[in-house]
Amino acid sequence: MTPLLGGIFMEKLSIKKSIKNDYILMLSVCMMLIGIVFFILYKQFGIKISKHARVIDISNGEDLFYELIWIIMFASGIVIAVLRYIVLKSIFQTGVKINATVSSVNFYGDRGRAEFFYEYSGVQYNRGVALHQTKETRGLNVGDQIALLIDENNPKHFLIHSLYCEE
Repeated sequence: MTPLLGGIFMEKLSIKKSIKNDYILMLSVCMMLIGIVFFILYKQFGIKISKHARVIDISNGEDLFYELIWIIMFASGIVIAVLRYIVLKSIFQTGVKINATVSSVNFYGDRGRAEFFYEYSGVQYNRGVALHQTKETRGLNVGDQIALLIDENNPKHFLIHSLYCEE
């Protein structure tokens, strides 16, 4: 935990757990990795790609299209990851930690949805969130009490505290 002003403590946002549990962050990191790997393979070794049943040799540098796609993919991944991390960090710094009750959990494939019932400032909320199926999210059960970090300016937006916090 990191000390803040007035003796209040803020838990630290874990980049590793955030990438593992946050779809947007995970997909943006995948975009970066795919973009840079294919760009390096293209520049170092050349790549043969099958298109409409014919093989195009792009190792001679004549086809800049693929190079641009991989660079754009990498750059887009960086921009999306940075913006998402800023949003997560903001909620962690200014969010309010409250207890909520899991009202439903459903998974299909590697994705799922959980609904939570909580109260903030005298208003009751029953809100859901899309989940990536991981060891932590599979442990959610109906009726469980769980800590949420809510955006105090918009209490409908929240994060599941344990999925983003360093333990």
